[in-house]
Amino acid sequence: MKYLTLGSLFDNTINFADQSKVEHIMGATIFAFAGIFLYTDDCVLIGGAGTDFEEIFGEWFDKNKASREGIVVYNNRTVVATMQYYPDGRWYETFEYGVPPEDKNKFNDEYFKRVYDCVEEDTVGIYFISSDTNRNLLEIIRAVKEKKKDLKIMAEISTADCVSENLEYFKDKLFPLIDIYSVNKPESFSLFSVESEEEAIKYMQKLGKPCFYRVGKKGSYMVEKDRYAFVPSVHLVPKEEEIDPTGCGNCSTAAALYGFAEGYDPDMVAAISNVAASYNVMQYGPYTTFNDRVRKEALAHATELSKLAVKG
Repeated sequence: MKYLTLGSLFDNTINFADQSKVEHIMGATIFAFAGIFLYTDDCVLIGGAGTDFEEIFGEWFDKNKASREGIVVYNNRTVVATMQYYPDGRWYETFEYGVPPEDKNKFNDEYFKRVYDCVEEDTVGIYFISSDTNRNLLEIIRAVKEKKKDLKIMAEISTADCVSENLEYFKDKLFPLIDIYSVNKPESFSLFSVESEEEAIKYMQKLGKPCFYRVGKKGSYMVEKDRYAFVPSVHLVPKEEEIDPTGCGNCSTAAALYGFAEGYDPDMVAAISNVAASYNVMQYGPYTTFNDRVRKEALAHATELSKLAVKG
């Protein structure tokens, strides 16, 4: 497979700020997988799921002819993640179930093997969420980089880890293993100790590592050492018909990996990512239907959107 997305699968419960609620929504890494799957079917999701995988995800995988070769099943319910949104845009998650503690080592070994085996001669890119609570992932990334040195690796840095005291760790331990990373606006302020987008971009350029920079409903930047492009968000349906933004960060970030690894310029990378997010908000959970027609339309939308880029 050309692209791998690494992570976990969730069964989401979402409590919205207006006190409405939805349950049993597919979540977590399936959003990232959908971000790449929107542009190519040559990708695989490598993720842990419980014995209820087929009940929650099976119909979506069947409908879209998505490979199950990366699904590592553990003996418990799939992680139930409850998301609580607040009127000011803040949110937090709580988690239940997942890999039983007594099976953790066995699961990690199988997960490592599944990732390693899926990296083949034609593999070009890997997306993962970087979290200080799971440094096992960095060992996996290090191993696959040794197996195939020209891989493009994207790390989406977790919100909890975006604090200034972690910056030196990222520079010393994470950045040497990856080719591109992503943070959103609040995360950048906390991580880089800055107070504006402009300051954040200057800091990113000083670090010299390409960054896909998400700035919420406004849009996104693709930032490189000596240039950047800002592309506004896009709405493929009327705003009142947009259903749920959950997962847009994962979806757009993984799409940015696709654009980056395919060699697109920064304006097109950001446009590809914003278009992926626009498909993601059309329903609860990931976009529902993927085929050649949808992929052709998505790339056409991105091409048009890139013409609105502001470059620096």
